Amino acid sequence: MASSFSFSFGGDDIEEDQGSNEEVTSLASKVEKHTLSEPASAQAQQQQQQQQQQQQQPATASAFPVAGKPQLTPARHALRDLFQQLPSKIAYSLLDVTLDDGRTIDLPRRELWDVRIQLMAEVETEDGEGSEGPEGLGAHDIKTGVYEGGFKSWESSVDLVKVLGADRHMNEARRRPLRVIELGCGTALPSLAIFRWAMEAQFESDATGPQPPLSLVLADYNPTVLQLVTLPNFVLAWALAHQSRGCTALQGAFDLEGELELTPEVLAAFRDFLVASNISLDFVSGGWSAELVNLIYGLSLSTSPHDSDRDREGASQDSVKERENDNEGEARNGNGNGNGNVNANSDPTRNERHDTLVLGAETIYSPFALEAFTETVFAILSRERSSPQEGCQVECQALVGAKRMYFGVGGSLDDFIDKARDKGATVTQLREEAEGVRRGVVRCVL
Repeated sequence: MASSFSFSFGGDDIEEDQGSNEEVTSLASKVEKHTLSEPASAQAQQQQQQQQQQQQQPATASAFPVAGKPQLTPARHALRDLFQQLPSKIAYSLLDVTLDDGRTIDLPRRELWDVRIQLMAEVETEDGEGSEGPEGLGAHDIKTGVYEGGFKSWESSVDLVKVLGADRHMNEARRRPLRVIELGCGTALPSLAIFRWAMEAQFESDATGPQPPLSLVLADYNPTVLQLVTLPNFVLAWALAHQSRGCTALQGAFDLEGELELTPEVLAAFRDFLVASNISLDFVSGGWSAELVNLIYGLSLSTSPHDSDRDREGASQDSVKERENDNEGEARNGNGNGNGNVNANSDPTRNERHDTLVLGAETIYSPFALEAFTETVFAILSRERSSPQEGCQVECQALVGAKRMYFGVGGSLDDFIDKARDKGATVTQLREEAEGVRRGVVRCVL
């Protein structure tokens, strides 16, 4: 079985429900059932012996890879496929974040109990009975190689929201095309904030034309997290912003307090908004690696499990081809621009000069995670630096929020800073939280 651990911090996450830890525990056990297959029987005995030997040794701080549980292969998930996995309605709550200048931003989050209901229904459908799936994680926040904490909203993600809200660069960057890559996104609070501000900017500039292209790349280890919380949170953010703006598709969608009906009309209107606003959402799962970076940049094959039917039919898994198929489908459905060049799942910044912003919150919680995350971040920064865009001064930076020390686990923000500087980065501390568990946010630029 995979190793697991808890950070054991009071107030470590920002879930309001007292039962949220138990909810995450149950959800994580079901993620294992949906995400990873059991090892081949010929290897099972050897792996079990290795695991027993590891359990007899003193506890270590290392995270995955874990014997018998290889990292998930990076995969891109088309928006249309994720739509098909959504339930008919979702329950939500709002997280009020007070920015440093006194402004507030409300960020929606799908309720954990609602996620659990969907997962239980899927397990029951697969097993033919009300199975609870594998044993839960107890009080552990992470199950390495299986579940990497994506259902929780962590305090450092709120710190990132506050930094983004106070950063003048964000306002200036929205005058130019911007690509945001959030690694280990989970509930994606920082990207949700950028999405909210982009919508507000569009509302204010209706008379002056469209906003510059915005590409949001949401990457999480677990495809289940992308399906169950990341995408629903973006649909919620869009729906709440348009609720009072006369959107026909949303009439009656909020009839029940704290719930949103996900009718075909609602999802179509959400997709049409992305197209019309020149905003793209890209969803990528899998371990931090060179393959993940290649997939983000569209240079490798996409092997989404949602494409299994197309695989059997001999459809190409090339990510570029998949984008073309997305475009054709949108054009046929009348949701593109008529020529197949624009859709909600294509990156509008791909062929334009653009700034790049890499985000990561609570992503360096162990030595292995620290190493893999750092290598991935700097692979992106290096790629951007090695491909200068002529005629325009552009920026590529990474904002990383984390605790100063993950006690008993081994990761720390200071370790990340040291590694970043060793790679030639200029590291600037943007925020320090001294109350409770010490946290910080740093900016890295090559």
